[in-house]
Formats: sequence, C-alpha cells, structure tokens
Amino acid sequence: MIRIVAILGTVRPGNYTAKALALVQNEVEKHPEFAWEVVDPAKLHLAFPGAGGDAAEVKKLREAVAGATGVIFATPEYHGSFSSLTKPCTSVYWPNMS
Repeated sequence: MIRIVAILGTVRPGNYTAKALALVQNEVEKHPEFAWEVVDPAKLHLAFPGAGGDAAEVKKLREAVAGATGVIFATPEYHGSFSSLTKPCTSVYWPNMS
C-alpha cells in the first residue's frame, strides 16, 4: 500500500489551495493501491517554534508523516515563501529546518 499524507497549509475560507488538494485527492483515490490522509494543522493546534506545545498533537503529526510513503505540502505562496501555518509542521517533524 502506498500511503500519501497531505498537509494543508491554509485556513482561509474558500481557498484555492484546498480546492487544488481536493483535485489531487480525487485522482489518488481512483487507485486502490493508494491510501490518502489529509492533515489540517489548524485542527492540530501546534505551537509555533519555541512556544512549547501539546505533546499528543506533535505525536499525531509525527506518526502520520513517519508512516507515509510520500508527503504533499499544499500551501499558498506568500511573498516567496510558505504560509505560516506550515511552519509548526516543519519545526515539529524537521527541527533543523527552524
């Protein structure tokens, strides 16, 4: 089984990033050999780097990514960089990226 974890990088209502991710999800789900999970960092309540955080939420994210064959970051581009919502995700799983 190929397991894909997608991390949504925006919370703005009606955003195009979630719509684009839904298109990808529709294509992936056509193939039974793929499993799909979307992680919404806004629902995880991750703390920003250096601010501590809920260990259970951190563990949940780490387990999702560690068990994945591939990870998709779906994030809008803001001023040449990722959205601020994705920063806690990278800091939790890849602390050397902080």
